[in-house]
Amino acid sequence: MENNEFLSQDNIEQKQHIVLTPEQELARQQMIQEAQKKIATTKVELDQYTSVLDEGTTYAAKAVSQWLVISIDSCCNGDVNVQDRLNKQAQKTVENSLDTIDKKIQRQQQDANFKANEAACNSYGIEKTCPIWLTKVMRAGYNFWSLIYSIIAFLTIVPVNIFFQGISHFIKKNWVALLLALFIYLVLFVALPIICSYFGINYWWK
Repeated sequence: MENNEFLSQDNIEQKQHIVLTPEQELARQQMIQEAQKKIATTKVELDQYTSVLDEGTTYAAKAVSQWLVISIDSCCNGDVNVQDRLNKQAQKTVENSLDTIDKKIQRQQQDANFKANEAACNSYGIEKTCPIWLTKVMRAGYNFWSLIYSIIAFLTIVPVNIFFQGISHFIKKNWVALLLALFIYLVLFVALPIICSYFGINYWWK
């Protein structure tokens, strides 16, 4: 009891008039060290127990897994119905994989065909990939109206544009150059034919 009293710091502070002898101080230090050793030993034992428990759980899981593999192998090799179902499922898996590859190839072909005919598709308001047959139809329509446009532009836009580009080299004001180009066009293709027809003259493009 006397040694236990010396271990209490509160008792020492409350009884500051008590002075420990060297023997008593040595005994108190020894008791503290023994208590610390017991705590450390208990912690090590607890860690070892936890490690053993984990190893046991891991071993049990591995054993169950191995037994499950053996059981599945035995079931597959011994049951004809299971083998037949596995073969059907494998065939479905292969067919699905091949179908996915075919669709991917078709998608790539559609993308490449769309990029090659992007101008034609955009003229129809289509800005994304579409079936190849539809792209061919739009391409044919685009070519037809491009031909019509080129014929009309040949007689209207192209002459004015050429006159405008030539005149703009000398006259820097664009609106003046455009007016002169339109004037020349109207003289050549409107006024001159009317005048020639009125006087009965064969003009050069008739």
